[in-house]
Amino acid sequence: GKMTSNRQWIYASRPDGEVTESNYKLATVDVPKPKEGEVLIKGLYWSVDPYHRIQQSSLNTWEKPHPLNEVQGAGMIGEVIESQANSFSKGDIVSVYGGWQEYVVKPASDVKSLKAIADASVPISYGLGILGMPGRTAYFGLFDVGKPKEGETVVVSGAAGAVGSIVIQLAKIKGCHVVGIAGDDQKLEWVKSLGADVTINYKNHDNQESMRQALQHNKQHTYELTLRNKLTIR
Repeated sequence: GKMTSNRQWIYASRPDGEVTESNYKLATVDVPKPKEGEVLIKGLYWSVDPYHRIQQSSLNTWEKPHPLNEVQGAGMIGEVIESQANSFSKGDIVSVYGGWQEYVVKPASDVKSLKAIADASVPISYGLGILGMPGRTAYFGLFDVGKPKEGETVVVSGAAGAVGSIVIQLAKIKGCHVVGIAGDDQKLEWVKSLGADVTINYKNHDNQESMRQALQHNKQHTYELTLRNKLTIR
């Protein structure tokens, strides 16, 4: 039968330290109906991203804190169930900032077609990773902003993260010497398997000078790309 209820994870309280289940509550509401120019999307994949925790601070970071008692914001890949917009049809696979809920209604202008991914022989979930926001951040951050040349050293902090792990691979394709930084040895083993030439566990360096020396051993002309929310090149 037709689904009439929509389950949503509501962000209910700000965490003190680690996020727990008590910071969320599960709500069930009616599936919304699209109006003129809108589409109803059923979620298939949702993102859980490090920036969610940053948004949960009560302080302004690079944007306002995530409001309480609303659906947790997040990227979603879904299927159009009903369209009141010329640009989308039932069955289209799309990307939308739909949050942690089963269904969402959005204006067509907020929805991106993933036809190119759906038609290629790759999982559509890649639209949240290598072919989505983390992939774009890595690619354009490294090549358009960093502009590394073959033989230069690229230092990647957060090397085991969604963006950092892609930067390592792109930098190696470009012929760079790559130093990957992460916080535990298991992560660093994986970072090495991605092609990093050198790995550094930042927890072994409790001050800036010690870290600087560790990097000094491994650099020629270093770009440090901090690809979290802002991009800084030193």
